[in-house]
Amino acid sequence: MRVALAGILKNFELDQNVAEEHAAGTDLFFVLRGRAKIIKQGGGGEEQVHEEIGSGRVFGERALVTKDSRSATVRVMASSRSLASEK
Repeated sequence: MRVALAGILKNFELDQNVAEEHAAGTDLFFVLRGRAKIIKQGGGGEEQVHEEIGSGRVFGERALVTKDSRSATVRVMASSRSLASEK
């Protein structure tokens, strides 16, 4: 099965936040190159890394589909390029 995505190519630098937990957002991101970590705030305000993602992974789908705020922060671990598709 093939899926075509239309969007805008975006480059991100080391330690740049692509999405912020609790912020509004409607972009879906497809990671083309690089790595990022998915971070959630703990009960005491500390950051907890839940997952590391790389090329071929998608994030932002929940905010796109439900219109809820972002459920996590996504921070770049190495320069990366993503395809951003807005609703």
